[in-house]
Amino acid sequence: MHGGVLATLVDAAVGGALGTYGSAAAGGVDQATLDMNVTYLAAARGESIFAEGKILRRGRSVAFGELHPVDLHRAEGGDQNAPF
Repeated sequence: MHGGVLATLVDAAVGGALGTYGSAAAGGVDQATLDMNVTYLAAARGESIFAEGKILRRGRSVAFGELHPVDLHRAEGGDQNAPF
Protein backbone atom coordinates (compact mmCIF):
# COMPACT_ATOMS: atom_id res chain seq x y z
CA MET A 1 0.00 0.00 0.00
CA HIS A 2 1.28 3.46 -0.89
CA GLY A 3 2.66 5.53 2.00
CA GLY A 4 0.38 8.45 1.20
CA VAL A 5 -2.65 6.23 1.69
CA LEU A 6 -1.32 5.15 5.08
CA ALA A 7 -0.68 8.78 6.06
CA THR A 8 -4.29 9.58 5.14
CA LEU A 9 -5.39 6.65 7.31
CA VAL A 10 -3.42 8.12 10.23
CA ASP A 11 -5.08 11.51 9.80
CA ALA A 12 -8.58 10.03 9.49
CA ALA A 13 -8.29 7.57 12.39
CA VAL A 14 -6.77 9.99 14.90
CA GLY A 15 -9.10 12.77 13.74
CA GLY A 16 -12.03 10.39 14.14
CA ALA A 17 -10.94 9.52 17.68
CA LEU A 18 -10.67 13.21 18.50
CA GLY A 19 -14.12 13.71 17.01
CA THR A 20 -15.60 11.78 19.93
CA TYR A 21 -14.72 14.66 22.30
CA GLY A 22 -16.46 17.98 22.93
CA SER A 23 -18.47 19.84 20.31
CA ALA A 24 -17.10 17.58 17.57
CA ALA A 25 -19.02 14.70 19.12
CA ALA A 26 -22.22 16.73 18.66
CA GLY A 27 -21.48 17.26 14.96
CA GLY A 28 -19.22 20.31 15.21
CA VAL A 29 -15.96 20.63 13.34
CA ASP A 30 -13.28 22.09 15.56
CA GLN A 31 -10.07 20.35 14.57
CA ALA A 32 -7.23 20.59 12.09
CA THR A 33 -4.01 18.61 11.82
CA LEU A 34 -1.09 20.71 13.06
CA ASP A 35 1.69 18.20 12.39
CA MET A 36 2.03 14.55 11.50
CA ASN A 37 4.96 12.15 11.71
CA VAL A 38 4.71 8.78 9.97
CA THR A 39 7.43 6.17 10.44
CA TYR A 40 7.26 3.33 7.93
CA LEU A 41 8.78 0.14 9.34
CA ALA A 42 7.44 -2.33 6.79
CA ALA A 43 5.08 -2.49 3.85
CA ALA A 44 1.39 -2.92 4.65
CA ARG A 45 0.17 -6.00 2.80
CA GLY A 46 -3.19 -7.67 2.53
CA GLU A 47 -6.63 -6.80 1.23
CA SER A 48 -7.76 -4.81 4.27
CA ILE A 49 -5.94 -2.57 6.72
CA PHE A 50 -7.28 -2.01 10.22
CA ALA A 51 -6.39 1.04 12.28
CA GLU A 52 -7.46 2.43 15.62
CA GLY A 53 -6.79 6.03 16.54
CA LYS A 54 -6.11 6.85 20.18
CA ILE A 55 -5.95 10.24 21.90
CA LEU A 56 -2.90 10.37 24.16
CA ARG A 57 -3.42 13.82 25.64
CA ARG A 58 -5.96 16.56 25.10
CA GLY A 59 -5.44 20.14 26.24
CA ARG A 60 -7.55 23.26 25.71
CA SER A 61 -6.37 23.86 22.15
CA VAL A 62 -4.10 20.95 21.12
CA ALA A 63 -4.56 17.19 21.35
CA PHE A 64 -2.02 14.46 20.66
CA GLY A 65 -2.97 11.10 19.22
CA GLU A 66 -1.42 7.97 17.81
CA LEU A 67 -2.33 5.11 15.54
CA HIS A 68 -0.95 1.63 15.06
CA PRO A 69 -2.15 0.02 11.80
CA VAL A 70 -2.25 -3.75 11.48
CA ASP A 71 -3.05 -5.72 8.33
CA LEU A 72 -5.11 -8.90 8.14
CA HIS A 73 -1.97 -11.00 8.52
CA ARG A 74 -1.04 -9.01 11.67
CA ALA A 75 2.23 -7.66 10.29
CA GLU A 76 3.45 -4.59 12.13
CA GLY A 77 2.92 -1.36 10.20
CA GLY A 78 4.73 1.21 12.36
CA ASP A 79 3.61 3.81 14.88
CA GLN A 80 2.36 7.23 13.84
CA ASN A 81 1.84 10.34 15.92
CA ALA A 82 -0.18 13.42 15.05
CA PRO A 83 -0.97 16.52 17.10
CA PHE A 84 -4.31 18.16 16.28
